Amino acid sequence: MSEKEARNKKLGLAGELFILQLETERLKLCDRPDLADKVEHTSVKIGDGAGYDIKSYNEDGSPKFIEVKTTKGGIRTGFYITPNELAFSELNSDIYVLIRVFDFDLEKETGKYFELGSDLKTHVSLTPVNFKATF
Repeated sequence: MSEKEARNKKLGLAGELFILQLETERLKLCDRPDLADKVEHTSVKIGDGAGYDIKSYNEDGSPKFIEVKTTKGGIRTGFYITPNELAFSELNSDIYVLIRVFDFDLEKETGKYFELGSDLKTHVSLTPVNFKATF
């Protein structure tokens, strides 16, 4: 793994942990400690291929699947999304949320964020940047 990939992975994990904590606190404040205890860091527990990073819940107990995208840059800084993550957002648009963390400070573990719900294609412009070449 290159140094850049390692830095990006560290930043991504820190952003996920930031949102994981906020989700747990949100559910506790909503008087749902039972749901707070069930919040799962899916990308760590089963790996990055699930199409989302965190399984959480809404106040009513319905599932909420969260993809976290973190950058140190400002609100308009681009980010990468995999075809699997995009497909998951399309197939699960009623229970999917992308949380965009920006201006993230690794040392303080703080940042700003906003949520985009439903199918990502309705909120962002997508530009293909990688191709797989085969023989």
